[in-house]
Amino acid sequence: MKWQISEQMISAACKAASENFEASRGRLAEAAAEFQRRVDVRAPSKSSRAAEIVALVKGSDWPRVYPQGLFELAPWLGDRERIAFNPADWREVDASMFRHALEQHHRAFLALQAMYRQALRDLSEPHLRELFPDGQPRL
Repeated sequence: MKWQISEQMISAACKAASENFEASRGRLAEAAAEFQRRVDVRAPSKSSRAAEIVALVKGSDWPRVYPQGLFELAPWLGDRERIAFNPADWREVDASMFRHALEQHHRAFLALQAMYRQALRDLSEPHLRELFPDGQPRL
């Protein structure tokens, strides 16, 4: 009985972490688009740099951009350049929403990875495949 409860709890936590990660991806995309619109209107000279950052966070290279001061959220990417996003570099616009969404997305990914590691340790192989059909969450 205790094993079932534990397995159910881990299962529920994994599903919640996965849903939170996907939701954070959507919030990040929305915040990035709003950031780009604001830069285009208020700081057109910085539009191309903002577009580069937005393209990274909306694509598979999102981990390369992390909130400045939170290097622990930046995963090891080998020799690929990482970009510390600092709202102070964008004084012409309010970039705090974008920074917050970026931080939350990184934290959601770390939580999803942690839940995968716990599921790997505590759940059966079939149950693990059911929760993580694509295997370990990757960057």
